[in-house]
Amino acid sequence: MKSIEMKGKDTLLKFLEITANTRDSEVFLKNFRSQSPEKFAIIYIDEGALTESFLTFYYDLNFLYNLNLYPTVVIEKTSEDYLKIFFKNIYEKFKSSENFFLFPIDIFYSENNTLDEIVKCISSKRIPVLVFDENKISTLEYLKTIANNLFVNKLIFLRERAGLKKKNSNKIISLINLETDYDPIIEQNSLDEFDKKLLDNSKFLLEKSKNSRLAIAITSPALLLKELFTIKGNGTFIKKGSKIQFFEDYKKINEMKLKSLIENAFQKKIQDKFFKKEILGILIESDYRGAAIFQNTEFGILLSKFAVDEIARGEGIGREIWDKMKIKFQTIFWRANPNNPINSWYQKECDGFQKFQNWNIYWIGLQVTQIPEICKFMLALEADFSE
Repeated sequence: MKSIEMKGKDTLLKFLEITANTRDSEVFLKNFRSQSPEKFAIIYIDEGALTESFLTFYYDLNFLYNLNLYPTVVIEKTSEDYLKIFFKNIYEKFKSSENFFLFPIDIFYSENNTLDEIVKCISSKRIPVLVFDENKISTLEYLKTIANNLFVNKLIFLRERAGLKKKNSNKIISLINLETDYDPIIEQNSLDEFDKKLLDNSKFLLEKSKNSRLAIAITSPALLLKELFTIKGNGTFIKKGSKIQFFEDYKKINEMKLKSLIENAFQKKIQDKFFKKEILGILIESDYRGAAIFQNTEFGILLSKFAVDEIARGEGIGREIWDKMKIKFQTIFWRANPNNPINSWYQKECDGFQKFQNWNIYWIGLQVTQIPEICKFMLALEADFSE
């Protein structure tokens, strides 16, 4: 078999193939590399996906290895047995010190792999492959233990049929927030038995996790890289739900973290005097990955700033904050630069909007008679960002 190599230019071309937005990929890559290497991800590939897509999965691992990312791979003993039979020559070379496949791996067979063993493996720039016997320990218990030991933020299930789909639909459910979405999905009997079991298994793992930021992604080997490196993803992203609080002022807020969030989200420098303005309150995610700031005006409540960290946008944190805002405030208005990339999203969420040369003005719950004066007021507001 001809060996495959992705270095330098080839890796860049693969990045461009994954997403048209190279900046998104770079943001995700920077985020992954900022963590301790062993915290990158756990990838569990089931027997069916490995049987049908072994070479595709190899390309995925090869690509990640060339980006200096080392996922912890988990497979069942029966999956390894399949590889030994049907890919005997390839598999032996895959394991050997000859490094035929260009990226080295270490295979662990114990059901009690220690953190030190895995960290040592990854520190040596090798990909750990954990093989467990499902007759000795359940898949859920094994994954729970490994995820808690490594304290990873992402656990990925790879299977043939990619993400979860509603019955009689080919459309993948892109995001499930267990706090708000689980009960309706179960009550409406939205999933077939196979997908429902996987959702329940994911719920179990998230509830038993020691890491409140752990999320689970369900996809296929062919879509793995898009799920990892794009905001939209290409599978089902399952999260426990974020801790979002409302504060009436900045007294209990870390202003430096908030300022960093806003400037990174808008890619602009905010003026220092912005934080001296009196506010009605702020909705903020506990890790400062999203926030909405409100001001009281003579015309009602102004959404002054809505900022979400780039990585968090793919995790639904913006939606969580937005939904809490709509519960708290039935009437609200805001403005956005005409070039703001989420204007299309705002247009779907608002009751109405009006476009001007320098601003788009949006509102929820306003009376028609209020709109002209509010637009006039909004157009006269000074800018909060430095040019």
